[in-house]
Amino acid sequence: PNKDTSSVYSETLKALPVGKSVMRLIDFDKDVETIDLQQLARLYVSENPVNDIFSLKIVYGIGNLEENRLSHLAHYLGLIGTSTLSFEDYRKSLYNLGAEISFEADNSDFVILIKGFDKYFDETVRLVGDFMHHYKVDDKKLKTLKDLDKMNKTMTKSAFDMASVLFEKVRCGNESRYLKKIGKIKTPDVSELFEKVQSTECNIHYCGKNRLQKVETLLKECLPVGKIKRASKSPVERMLVEYDTPTVYFLDMPGSSQSIIYS
Repeated sequence: PNKDTSSVYSETLKALPVGKSVMRLIDFDKDVETIDLQQLARLYVSENPVNDIFSLKIVYGIGNLEENRLSHLAHYLGLIGTSTLSFEDYRKSLYNLGAEISFEADNSDFVILIKGFDKYFDETVRLVGDFMHHYKVDDKKLKTLKDLDKMNKTMTKSAFDMASVLFEKVRCGNESRYLKKIGKIKTPDVSELFEKVQSTECNIHYCGKNRLQKVETLLKECLPVGKIKRASKSPVERMLVEYDTPTVYFLDMPGSSQSIIYS
């Protein structure tokens, strides 16, 4: 009955002026400062002009194509604490600073991502450094990796996942990452893998309000950049399979509700 009327709120919105957006492209010579923390560790610093939240992204040049257990390691590192702080206490310490830390691995890189408030930048980086130096392996948490394996096996039964598996095989042949069995991680493997990651060449990206010199000094003091001795092999290049004639691959899945086509 009121389709021809509008609220005061609606009329106020309509009356607001619409500005013209202007694209501003990044000038790397002016907007980004770079410096080598050491020979195999480069720091990129840019200002956050929007708010007082910083991001610190540590990108190690080693990924799943070189070591296919890294996704499991990333999942596991998100479940443990340090030699002095339990998982719960460590996460609470970050929470009290309004900070968070996450780990992930892709084909080429292992990434540690930290976000928080610039006013607590020092305290946050010290907590992250403490974790990287003094992480504590928890045998009980290793059991969750078995559950992850079960979940992954369940996921690969879906049509969308199997289509991705087939497409990878068509593109990369025997170099498909799905053809390589992921080894199980045992207690000694955690330290071995994480130390291998931390010894690999890395790029560190900081975006926030702090200046380059302060960021450089704090990272050198707190993070294990001195461990980095190994040049990165990433990105790992795989030769794509060449086809002389048009070729179509089918995967018969009677239970699939629709066709999924890649080209």
